[in-house]
Amino acid sequence: MASLEQPQRATVLYVGNSRDNRAAIFRVVDRLGCGAATACCYREALSWINRNRFALVFCEQRLPDGRWLDLLSRFAEITEPPALVVLSQVRDSGSWAEAINLGAQDVLLTPILDGELQHVAGSALHAWPLQS
Repeated sequence: MASLEQPQRATVLYVGNSRDNRAAIFRVVDRLGCGAATACCYREALSWINRNRFALVFCEQRLPDGRWLDLLSRFAEITEPPALVVLSQVRDSGSWAEAINLGAQDVLLTPILDGELQHVAGSALHAWPLQS
């Protein structure tokens, strides 16, 4: 698994507490040859984002201390912000439209399908301007 518990720089950040979602994301990220990190809450995610550059952030719709929208607001301050994919347990076209209209790259319904996850992650990683 391409998990970097204390990376200097990681490519993908998962924000949430779902073991299943984390395992699926890390499995796909590993296949794509990238690193990954995990934050359990908004505050921890901010700490990661302040110390590292990410191409992609997967965020649960609700966090113990915030929402995906809080992260998206923080991304406005970043020169090359990561793509944000919201993970939702409920199929709701209103939430999907809100997320897309506010700047999220996508909303994935959980449990996450590997094929869908690989497509979304691959597209975001390919599009993001990675720099050494």
